[in-house]
Amino acid sequence: MAMPYMDEIVLMFLLLFVIKSSIEILKRTNKKWKPTKRKISKAQKKKQRGEVYFIYDPDNKRIKIGRSINSKRRLKQFQTANPNLKLLKIIKTNDMNSLEKHYHEKFKEYRREREWFDNKIKRWI
Repeated sequence: MAMPYMDEIVLMFLLLFVIKSSIEILKRTNKKWKPTKRKISKAQKKKQRGEVYFIYDPDNKRIKIGRSINSKRRLKQFQTANPNLKLLKIIKTNDMNSLEKHYHEKFKEYRREREWFDNKIKRWI
């Protein structure tokens, strides 16, 4: 007389054997396989469409030069810490990284702290 569930137990062991064998075959045949990625040149990575913005902080008399896809949204993020900040200017560009770098370099002698510059640059913006 056959034991109850014997068919299910044999079927389970057989299934485990098939899965284990399949895994071993996949490991041997696909050892060097890696998903392909779209190659992007360094120049393409650096160029990014967006905006360069100038934000004025009247409390500290300084101006922030930054970049963003959405400068108005970025201003709102800053205003959570300081509601007095004002957006002076937005420049739309196809290469926001280079343009921001250009302005940082242009006004480097007026730099106060990281992306914040002295109020004197306001006349050139």
